[in-house]
Amino acid sequence: TRDQLYSPYGTVDLNPETGTSYELGLEKSLMDECLTLSLVWFHNRYDDMIDYDMNTNSYFNITQATIKGLEAGVRYGGKALSWQVFYNYYDTKDDTTGERLLRRPDSSFTAKLDYLRGRLGFHLNMMASGGRDDMDFSAGPAAMVELSSYTLFNLNVDYGVTQNPTSYPQARAVTDSNFA
Repeated sequence: TRDQLYSPYGTVDLNPETGTSYELGLEKSLMDECLTLSLVWFHNRYDDMIDYDMNTNSYFNITQATIKGLEAGVRYGGKALSWQVFYNYYDTKDDTTGERLLRRPDSSFTAKLDYLRGRLGFHLNMMASGGRDDMDFSAGPAAMVELSSYTLFNLNVDYGVTQNPTSYPQARAVTDSNFA
């Protein structure tokens, strides 16, 4: 983007990121299509992946990188109540160094619960992220650290005032926890 090239942290010598992605998925509907099971394998190969270097405070290219993994999910859709859960496993690698990519979790879990009653809707979302590698810059030289996993809960309530527009209050990160 423009900022990655021309901002104070940008690098005009940055190459555009390119990549090749493959996905293979299976999906099965059950119970008159109310319940859906899914499994997806993915493999993404990047050339000149754009990342940020905290040591130099600038963007740079990772020559080659791979992100691959699996996503498993279950969805249920009833008339008033619906829910879905997804688990993702990620295997990330800087192919040049052989190291795990920084700031990317090894796994994540998402759960959503929706209840609709007329024009009123209640939506509870939970997202949990596994641990991830990063660099600690609090003291020199920077050292590799593993950031802790974290979980977020979000709550939305909406009401359809008319047929199309909806107004809603939101509560994000409702547990008021600190996470890195």
